[in-house]
Amino acid sequence: MSCRRLAAVALASLLGSCVADTILMTKCPMYANDTNTSKVTLASYCVVNETTATMVSVTSDALDLSHRNISVVSTIPTLATTVDLSFNLIANFPSPSADQSSRVLSLNLSHNVLTSLSFPQLPSTIQTLDLSYNRITSIDGSVWSNLPRSLQSLTLSGNNLTTLRCSNLPTQLKRLDLSGNAIQSIVMDAASYNLMSQPDFVLTIDPNESIVSTDPTCLTPPSYFNGNYICVTTSATSSSTGSGNFAGFMAKYGAAGFIVLVVLYAANQTFRYRRRHNDDFHERSTYISSNYIKSSAHSSGYVAASSPRATAPTS
Repeated sequence: MSCRRLAAVALASLLGSCVADTILMTKCPMYANDTNTSKVTLASYCVVNETTATMVSVTSDALDLSHRNISVVSTIPTLATTVDLSFNLIANFPSPSADQSSRVLSLNLSHNVLTSLSFPQLPSTIQTLDLSYNRITSIDGSVWSNLPRSLQSLTLSGNNLTTLRCSNLPTQLKRLDLSGNAIQSIVMDAASYNLMSQPDFVLTIDPNESIVSTDPTCLTPPSYFNGNYICVTTSATSSSTGSGNFAGFMAKYGAAGFIVLVVLYAANQTFRYRRRHNDDFHERSTYISSNYIKSSAHSSGYVAASSPRATAPTS
């Protein structure tokens, strides 16, 4: 084979390996050139690309999947307490299956290409989550409700964050790292602000004293915290949730109240009708005209009385 052809084959192979996805799976497919598949255990995962399948096992309760060019995660590793997926090409994250138990306490997704926190719900066991040095530009208030309620530490340093809206933070959260971002607007509900104001809460954020939020729902004067002006509101970050809850409340109890009013009105009208109807058939002493008298002292019958006649004038 000529040198030119060898170079062409090598270039094609290189381009193919760059374009093809590297996938993290639970089991390895049967490849002729599988590597390390003889060490398959129940606590193993498989990294598959176009040409090879490599088995990676959990060691000392840790699973190291860093620096493997992984771009697709078909399943969340849950068999180790510490999972390292840093320095890969992960842009999306799968949702755990309903019957999937988890042992993960720490998940490292730093140095990937995540652009948002809109990925599905993470395993509820996670206490430490590292999302530093991705491409996240903003965090909406609804995102926080998808975070594990047991989360204690969240690292978002080195992203492209410009706005931050906090609501429904995990109540166990004790550390939030926002350093290395160009945050221009911070809006949070009162509960989130109170959580961050606790003495044992560690908030790491670069000072940005020149920016004051112009959100009309902010409480005045604006709160000043760690060198930043923070808009604290009870409605801004939860407006959609609050509006939805209020609408649901009105739809449920407003309809019930309307039905009660209709029933009460109908009952009142029925009562009034029956009373008038009974009065029409009830014997009343005023019903008899003065033109009628009793026929005898012991009789209940009445006869016509003689009508008085005008006396003719005498001449």
